[in-house]
Amino acid sequence: MEKNIQLGDKVSRILQVILFFSLPALSLFLCRNTDKWIMIVSLVLAFGISFFLVRYIFKNIFENINVVNLIFSFLVSDYILFYYYSYHKILPFRNNYYSFADWKLTILTILSMFALTIIVYFLWKKLFPAVKKFFKSLTKFEKIFLIVMFFGTLIVTIVLFNKTTAYYYAKDIYWDILYTSDSSANYIYDSYFNINSPMNEPGKQPLFGIFALPFAVVSKFLSQIFFFIPNGYAIFSVTVQIFAMAVAWLMLIRLLNLKENSKWELLLLLVCSFTTISFALILEQYLLSLFYLILIIYSYYNMKSEVNYSYIAGVGTLLTSGIMLPFVSKTVKPQKCLLNLLKCFVAGVIITIIFGQLPFIFDFFESVFNNLNSFGGKDFTFADKFIQFLNFVKGIFVAIPAEAMPTIAVGLEHLSYYLTEVKEYSILGIIILVICFISFIINRKNKMAIISFAWIVFSFLLLCVIGWGTQENGLNLYSLYFSWAYIILVYLFFTRIISNDLIRRFLIVILAIVLLYFNIPEFINIIRFGIINYPL
Repeated sequence: MEKNIQLGDKVSRILQVILFFSLPALSLFLCRNTDKWIMIVSLVLAFGISFFLVRYIFKNIFENINVVNLIFSFLVSDYILFYYYSYHKILPFRNNYYSFADWKLTILTILSMFALTIIVYFLWKKLFPAVKKFFKSLTKFEKIFLIVMFFGTLIVTIVLFNKTTAYYYAKDIYWDILYTSDSSANYIYDSYFNINSPMNEPGKQPLFGIFALPFAVVSKFLSQIFFFIPNGYAIFSVTVQIFAMAVAWLMLIRLLNLKENSKWELLLLLVCSFTTISFALILEQYLLSLFYLILIIYSYYNMKSEVNYSYIAGVGTLLTSGIMLPFVSKTVKPQKCLLNLLKCFVAGVIITIIFGQLPFIFDFFESVFNNLNSFGGKDFTFADKFIQFLNFVKGIFVAIPAEAMPTIAVGLEHLSYYLTEVKEYSILGIIILVICFISFIINRKNKMAIISFAWIVFSFLLLCVIGWGTQENGLNLYSLYFSWAYIILVYLFFTRIISNDLIRRFLIVILAIVLLYFNIPEFINIIRFGIINYPL
């Protein structure tokens, strides 16, 4: 059988008409829970977007169809919609959707199938070559690194997730088990697969479910293939997100243009840092936000297109990544730059509407205000926030004191593993900041040194000046999102002041051993806390 088939004009037009009605059906099917008038507005806009897509974007997609890819896209779409149909039926997901009668829901599901199949087919056609090219270009060392990260995480989580539920489903406790992470809520509400999970907040991570979905499909599919592994979905979800983080690290290494025999040095520091160790077990959205953040930078320097559409994924998975706006357009010519920004904005609006997320706009400002009110540092002096910030910087590299303590979340008292309150300035935090500043000065011609330093400045503005997270003494929750910039500048500091490769590598190994000396005992404490207080 031929892999590609040619469709006549008449068949193509019929399929275009079907797609025109199928896209709004998909939008309605995925629409967030809201009142009917907002849904009507969303549906009307979806028809307008559908006309645009059919007329200009999907116009030629039916002229030459790859049968294998189409079948694959259909199976993936069917797989996704099967679970979304279930989400409409069961708690705790039922309240996240507008209530449809069963027969209406069935019709919407069937109508949505064609649209989602074409979307998956289109994205596969556009993105798979780039993904394939990236993985084909991996060196032997990079492949070994990814394999070790994947199977190492898999083995550890299989053992621990079948001894404790603390890291993914702690009974009725949804929030704040390990530090201030929401791993239980992310698992219970299926934030990675369920676009409309309440954890995907309009004022924080409005489109997280859309861009986490490809990773969730892989996790869910693997858990069903290896059905004999208990708690498989949670285990593979953590494993896949750690794999995504490892890929992000390799993208950073390529941006730094490190020599093949030097790549392990930076990777060693990244792996041994406490921010990595503390995120190794939990289902936390920041890992995928980190992946898409790094993808924005990587795509900017490697893409052929003038518009960096990965920016939509970066901002959609975490709004603070919006600061990366300069990386949207390859050209700096004012008119063309504005046009490229407009193209990216329009693409973001299309994604928002077609995937039924338009209603979040009506809750956006209220959500941002509530988040600032709940997690901002309005009740703290600048000195208090600076103390927390310095300990945050320290906590990127080495463990900071934490202990089990009683906590009340949504009226339920439970034990949490929280950071102890910090009242003194961290000398190590100050030293790290000084090293990063010096590193930026001596490496100021290096593009990644400039980007890293700018990201450190942004972390200071967000976490110290605004005080995001200081209200609950939980800045370590954001450490992974910012850590790469600090670790890169520390590494560049070593490479610049120590020209002898042998001496530098020896010192980096010693530094890694020191990091593990402080971090492994804390990792053991985290495990012990989970097994004792939240046994399976």
